[in-house]
Amino acid sequence: RYLIERQAGQVTEVHDADDIGKSLSATLASMYPKAYTTATAIREMLQERKHWQLDQNEIVYLVIHIERLVSHAKQS
Repeated sequence: RYLIERQAGQVTEVHDADDIGKSLSATLASMYPKAYTTATAIREMLQERKHWQLDQNEIVYLVIHIERLVSHAKQS
């Protein structure tokens, strides 16, 4: 939701967390490589099709949500 709202111009970008986003991104990439690969593929698709620019913080959120969905699906 936040991603879509930011891209639609309804939410201003947060720059304070850029270093945190980079650090978390690297950590999550090693912990959840499939979710990270999926998140970066989504970023590329959105960039190509919608001309959206996703920052590292948004990649972090995508990885977390993708991993949560996959883990939940495995448990069901």
